[in-house]
Amino acid sequence: LYAGTLEGNAKYYAITNGASKNSEAILNIEGLKTNTNLFLGNYAITNMKGGEITTTLNNLYNFPTGEFNMTGGKLSSTGGACISNQGTSNLYAGTLEGNTKYYAITNGLSSNSKAILNIDGLTTTVDLFLGNHAVANMKNGEITSNSTNLHNYTEGVFNMTGGKLGSTGGGCISNQGTSNLYAGTLEANAKYYAITNGSSSNAKAIINIDGISTTANLYNYAVTNMKSGKISSTSATIYNNATGVFNMTGGKLSSTGNACISNQGTSNLYAGTLEGNAKYYAITNGSSSNSKAIINIDGISTTANLYNYAVTNMKSGKISSTSTTIYNIATGVFNMTGGTLDSSSTTKVVVSNLGTATITDGTITATNTNAITNRKSLTLKGNTNIQNNSSSYPTIYNYSGSTYSAEETVTITNNGGGETVHNES
Repeated sequence: LYAGTLEGNAKYYAITNGASKNSEAILNIEGLKTNTNLFLGNYAITNMKGGEITTTLNNLYNFPTGEFNMTGGKLSSTGGACISNQGTSNLYAGTLEGNTKYYAITNGLSSNSKAILNIDGLTTTVDLFLGNHAVANMKNGEITSNSTNLHNYTEGVFNMTGGKLGSTGGGCISNQGTSNLYAGTLEANAKYYAITNGSSSNAKAIINIDGISTTANLYNYAVTNMKSGKISSTSATIYNNATGVFNMTGGKLSSTGNACISNQGTSNLYAGTLEGNAKYYAITNGSSSNSKAIINIDGISTTANLYNYAVTNMKSGKISSTSTTIYNIATGVFNMTGGTLDSSSTTKVVVSNLGTATITDGTITATNTNAITNRKSLTLKGNTNIQNNSSSYPTIYNYSGSTYSAEETVTITNNGGGETVHNES
């Protein structure tokens, strides 16, 4: 079809290609420009190289046996999807124009998670882009939308190995299924998180971050695993909701305007790097109304600091800071059974304890200031080693009204010749 006009009606497709028993038919669209109600029902092979198709309902319904290859042209719909894909669709180039009520593409159904959508070069701007129930692979291209780019439903699998998703009026990815983010770019706006994972009623969604390097942020209700890559944000990079589980085994998180991790659920930090800024703690755990959040630090070695309202368990790793490394608020519980804490600040202590701190093994080193200040409850056990190098500041300062105990095996030194432990009361 190189040119001409097709006029169908609301009950029938203007074209059907192939049939349920014939998936070998071939339709080439290369120049046709037409306006109709329903355009194409595809059971076989359709190649679109050029042309412009406008419909008042769906442009293309690709049946489970259908293969749709788009290398150019334009599909637009004023009352439905541009592409409803139940088979295989390969989008290399061209333009899609949807509307505010429907996704430009729907891939699969809740009863069909075997459809495949490959985005490998498509560059387009739409209102709503993709509602995915099946398998969607994005290799390259650039999609900009006025609302959420991709809604990945419970049965959906989204694999991103390149390209760009950008939204001017919502998030880039709303994930309720499984999203694997290996490479590419996400660009949302200041009002929305670039990625939301799960929901208040769905804590089973999974996001695997393994290589993507992007400026974005994430609101996590479910399970997020970060293995590698870099996520930078101008606000809280990871907001881990009370139902969220965030596992970090590598990669880098940074924020220029808030915390790298704001944890209200469970965060397990095994490896990787956190880069905060001078105005905010790199990690905040819990809140004034939530002392049940849990952070497990077990291997991460990074320059960061932590503001703790809830429960933090440190088993191994190293946290260094240019300020107070651990600020344990009155509701906070800090348990250290290994690892190293230090601060290069000459004015800020390493551990400022206003809550309950139990340190069993580990090393805490201060620079010309207190290693620990205690205003509530501090217990030292095991082979704990605490030191500073100040003649003016004791290594441990216990304020009036606090409780303090240390086993004989604990080593407390002051290499500057000052007090090791000062009890104010």
